[in-house]
Amino acid sequence: GVQPVTLRLNITEFHAMTPRARSSQLQLGVHEIMFDIEVMDTNGAVVASETGVRADLQAFSGAAAVQAERLGQGQKIRIQSRVAQVARSWLVNASI
Repeated sequence: GVQPVTLRLNITEFHAMTPRARSSQLQLGVHEIMFDIEVMDTNGAVVASETGVRADLQAFSGAAAVQAERLGQGQKIRIQSRVAQVARSWLVNASI
Protein backbone atom coordinates (compact mmCIF):
# COMPACT_ATOMS: atom_id res chain seq x y z
CA GLY A 1 0.00 0.00 0.00
CA VAL A 2 0.93 3.63 0.32
CA GLN A 3 1.39 3.73 4.10
CA PRO A 4 5.10 3.92 5.02
CA VAL A 5 6.18 1.13 7.36
CA THR A 6 9.32 -0.20 8.93
CA LEU A 7 10.19 -3.89 8.87
CA ARG A 8 12.16 -5.51 11.64
CA LEU A 9 13.56 -9.00 11.13
CA ASN A 10 15.28 -10.82 13.95
CA ILE A 11 17.17 -13.92 12.84
CA THR A 12 16.58 -16.57 15.52
CA GLU A 13 18.19 -19.58 13.81
CA PHE A 14 20.95 -19.65 11.23
CA HIS A 15 23.06 -22.48 9.91
CA ALA A 16 25.09 -22.25 6.71
CA MET A 17 27.54 -24.68 5.19
CA THR A 18 31.08 -24.90 6.53
CA PRO A 19 33.93 -24.82 4.00
CA ARG A 20 34.50 -28.54 4.62
CA ALA A 21 30.85 -29.42 3.96
CA ARG A 22 30.78 -27.17 0.87
CA SER A 23 33.75 -29.02 -0.60
CA SER A 24 31.91 -32.34 -0.32
CA GLN A 25 30.31 -33.80 -3.43
CA LEU A 26 27.26 -34.85 -1.40
CA GLN A 27 24.23 -32.62 -2.06
CA LEU A 28 22.70 -33.00 1.39
CA GLY A 29 23.19 -29.60 3.01
CA VAL A 30 20.47 -27.16 3.97
CA HIS A 31 20.82 -23.53 5.05
CA GLU A 32 18.54 -23.45 8.10
CA ILE A 33 17.09 -19.99 8.64
CA MET A 34 14.30 -18.84 10.93
CA PHE A 35 13.31 -15.29 11.78
CA ASP A 36 10.70 -13.18 13.55
CA ILE A 37 9.19 -10.30 11.59
CA GLU A 38 7.41 -7.11 12.68
CA VAL A 39 5.76 -4.42 10.57
CA MET A 40 5.60 -1.04 12.32
CA ASP A 41 3.76 2.10 11.31
CA THR A 42 5.35 5.56 11.37
CA ASN A 43 4.56 5.88 15.08
CA GLY A 44 6.40 2.65 15.87
CA ALA A 45 3.22 0.68 16.59
CA VAL A 46 3.37 -2.95 15.50
CA VAL A 47 0.64 -3.54 12.90
CA ALA A 48 1.59 -7.14 12.06
CA SER A 49 4.07 -9.68 13.31
CA GLU A 50 4.93 -13.34 13.27
CA THR A 51 7.50 -15.46 15.02
CA GLY A 52 9.26 -18.50 13.66
CA VAL A 53 9.11 -17.74 9.94
CA ARG A 54 11.10 -20.46 8.14
CA ALA A 55 13.32 -19.64 5.16
CA ASP A 56 15.31 -22.86 4.76
CA LEU A 57 17.20 -23.22 1.50
CA GLN A 58 18.89 -26.17 -0.19
CA ALA A 59 22.65 -25.61 0.01
CA PHE A 60 25.09 -26.18 -2.82
CA SER A 61 28.24 -28.22 -2.37
CA GLY A 62 31.03 -29.55 -4.56
CA ALA A 63 30.89 -28.53 -8.22
CA ALA A 64 27.47 -26.90 -7.77
CA ALA A 65 28.91 -24.57 -5.09
CA VAL A 66 31.85 -23.66 -7.32
CA GLN A 67 29.53 -22.95 -10.27
CA ALA A 68 27.22 -20.83 -8.11
CA GLU A 69 30.20 -18.76 -6.92
CA ARG A 70 31.29 -18.22 -10.54
CA LEU A 71 27.79 -16.96 -11.34
CA GLY A 72 27.83 -14.54 -8.40
CA GLN A 73 25.39 -16.69 -6.41
CA GLY A 74 27.47 -17.63 -3.38
CA GLN A 75 26.01 -18.57 -0.01
CA LYS A 76 25.67 -14.98 1.20
CA ILE A 77 23.79 -13.80 -1.88
CA ARG A 78 21.53 -16.88 -2.01
CA ILE A 79 20.68 -16.63 1.71
CA GLN A 80 19.98 -12.89 1.54
CA SER A 81 17.78 -13.40 -1.52
CA ARG A 82 15.89 -16.24 0.16
CA VAL A 83 15.18 -14.24 3.33
CA ALA A 84 13.97 -11.30 1.21
CA GLN A 85 11.76 -13.61 -0.87
CA VAL A 86 10.17 -15.21 2.20
CA ALA A 87 9.64 -11.80 3.86
CA ARG A 88 7.98 -10.43 0.68
CA SER A 89 5.74 -13.48 0.48
CA TRP A 90 4.79 -13.10 4.13
CA LEU A 91 3.96 -9.41 3.59
CA VAL A 92 1.71 -10.23 0.62
CA ASN A 93 -0.17 -12.84 2.64
CA ALA A 94 -0.26 -10.96 5.97
CA SER A 95 -3.48 -9.31 7.07
CA ILE A 96 -2.20 -5.75 7.34
